[in-house]
Amino acid sequence: MSRLLFIIILHLCFISGISAQKLIDSLKSLLPSSEEGKKIEILNKISVELKKTDPNASLDYATQALTLAKKIKDLIGESEAYYNIGVANYYLNNLDAAQENYEKSLVLKEKLNDSIYIAKLLYNIGMILHSRGSLDKALEYYQKSSQIEEKLKNLANMARVNNAIGIINMDLRNQDRAKDYFELALEQYKRIGDKAGMGDALMNIGVNYFKSIITSREEEESEDSIFDNTIIKEREEVYNNAIKYYELALVKYQEMNIQYKISLVLNNISSVYKGKKDNKKAIEYAEKSIVISEKIGDVRTLALGYGTLGVLYLKNNDYKKALEYTDKSMSVASKANLLKDIELEAYKSYAEIYSKIGLFDKALKYHRRYSHIKDSIYSKETQSQFAEMQTKYETTKKEQEIVLLNKDKALQDSQIKRQQIMIYTFIIGFLVIIIFSTLLYKQYSEKKKANKALALKNEEILKQKEKIEAQHDLIAEQKHAIMDSIHYARRIQTAILPLEDDINDVLCDNFILYKPRDIVSGDFYWFTRKDGNTVITVADCTGHGVPGAFMSMLGVSFLNEIVNKRNPSYPSQEISPEAIINLKANEILNQLREAIIKALHQTGKTGESKDGMDIALCIINHQTNEMQYAGANNPLYLITPDPQGHINKGNRHSITSGTEQSDLAGQLIEIKADKMPIGIYYSQELATFTNKIIQLEKGNCIYIFSDGYADQVGGPHGKKFKYQPLKNLLVDNSNKSMKEQAKILDDTIESWKKFRDPHTGEAYEQVDDILMIGFRI
Repeated sequence: MSRLLFIIILHLCFISGISAQKLIDSLKSLLPSSEEGKKIEILNKISVELKKTDPNASLDYATQALTLAKKIKDLIGESEAYYNIGVANYYLNNLDAAQENYEKSLVLKEKLNDSIYIAKLLYNIGMILHSRGSLDKALEYYQKSSQIEEKLKNLANMARVNNAIGIINMDLRNQDRAKDYFELALEQYKRIGDKAGMGDALMNIGVNYFKSIITSREEEESEDSIFDNTIIKEREEVYNNAIKYYELALVKYQEMNIQYKISLVLNNISSVYKGKKDNKKAIEYAEKSIVISEKIGDVRTLALGYGTLGVLYLKNNDYKKALEYTDKSMSVASKANLLKDIELEAYKSYAEIYSKIGLFDKALKYHRRYSHIKDSIYSKETQSQFAEMQTKYETTKKEQEIVLLNKDKALQDSQIKRQQIMIYTFIIGFLVIIIFSTLLYKQYSEKKKANKALALKNEEILKQKEKIEAQHDLIAEQKHAIMDSIHYARRIQTAILPLEDDINDVLCDNFILYKPRDIVSGDFYWFTRKDGNTVITVADCTGHGVPGAFMSMLGVSFLNEIVNKRNPSYPSQEISPEAIINLKANEILNQLREAIIKALHQTGKTGESKDGMDIALCIINHQTNEMQYAGANNPLYLITPDPQGHINKGNRHSITSGTEQSDLAGQLIEIKADKMPIGIYYSQELATFTNKIIQLEKGNCIYIFSDGYADQVGGPHGKKFKYQPLKNLLVDNSNKSMKEQAKILDDTIESWKKFRDPHTGEAYEQVDDILMIGFRI
């Protein structure tokens, strides 16, 4: 049963998302006119889009891509075609073919040094081995995948692998280790806000609790089992813990409306109540699970639910319904090629049902089938484990015997050699004593003086050594204290940043890409919402690390003071609702600059501190859909789609200066900032910032950012990433969700940094703090 649960959980989490038919049709229309290289890419994309809705068609398109890629020796296209063929076969339940093609793809991806795909393929192969019961091999593949994902810092995939390793430990009854891995996965899913992943981890913790109760099959199923009161209380507590985590998982799945997992959790809760011998509640939850599975057509959970209900009715002595639901379970499992996972429990149920109703010949037939499968599983698994243990034992024993023999021989040789050395030493020593005895007296006095001088020097050296060691300890303590302070400063800085949940409540489709260069950051973002207006800003303070962090704290403090406590037009007065509605973006920047200059005592004299910040600030009126923008050196990018979801090549906005064109998808509008910072700068006078008004439309994509992304050094030639490639990257992916865009942006800049400096041979370090916020109207 645990293997079926594993297949259901991982199979349905394996690759997510169903593309719209319109996208598939659009890709197909491009095939006839495309060159061979582009055609391979299109065929692979179509295969990906069809993998879940029509795996046979997906397999066909991937095979076409493979044939064409081999023809023109396109290693990238060939590696992706093998991968897609493996995926299609996985969904068709052709696990041998899936593993074979994954391994072929892995060989090519290793040649291409494609770490992202290598980690993914290692996980997929491990998943197939796991489903077949090859736990040692599966664990080996999972661990290799995990090591790469940790280097890539991909928390989502790290959590997925930890979940899988937890399931292996659970299958091996290492409940404590399994719980550690599940809780680690849960924490990682929480950090990235993945509710579905959190649900999976919570459900696995529940399964782990449920499986920690080890009883014999006869004891488990006997209505008259007698246990010690302590054991009964312990089991009740474990059952309650399992239900608690199942219900927590259920909440997450209901929030995400993932029906098949809701059905699975309900069936699991039914199994717990069955273990508690509360058949009424067990039947209630099993029936709820079946209703959902029948509605969505999920055959795996449906077969499992029918089987559970059959066993429950058997326990209630309702043999007619027990037989009916056992038949249904076998029928659904047979159509879905799931018999191996269902038939063991089904045959046992058949044997008991037919025995109870007096059909002993049928009962005997199914009992033999049940015993045959059970014995087969035992012989294959336990004999294999025993043989492996025996081999390891014999090998270890032989190695120990060899080590002992070598030690004996070495000891004898050593003794002989020692005796020879002693004889030679005595002879030579005796001769030396005779020759040099006359010189010893003369040298004695000189040596005595030398020894005294040497003792004084040694004493001085010892004192210097102790002094150096004390200084070293002091430096180490100071460094540790400084690092503790900086880490605590990071906690404080993180605490003052807006909560992502607050931003999500207002801007549903958004992302925040925040990558400090050091422990603390000189970049910060700020957000508030008042009476239908949303103020959101991205700022880049002078410097990074601790100095930048101090500036960012100052910036956040002043923004809170300016926007939430003072009227921009009348700083001495408390802010009023009317003033909030009439907030002006440029006035906020003017007051922020004034506050920074005053706080830093800047006068504009030569040699004086130039500290300050660059900033992009937006105010969105959700009633009129009008946005104000003001910027100090930091621009704003706006991308507008047409009603069909494509990038609009026209321009319906009053702000048109500074636009950049992209041949790939459409037009990006750059709304430029004023070329002056928040702080003192050497000009004739401090000009007021410009307030720009933009009428927004549904589907507009807005991006505000610091210069860290474009200035990052890397790539094959060790140059900056620059703004034009950034614009192209945003335009190319603007139709994707903001979360997907964030991942693409993160992966792109990380890949850019991984190129090695030709002079040092090392990967490029991050040169500045990186911050970008994107949201869709």
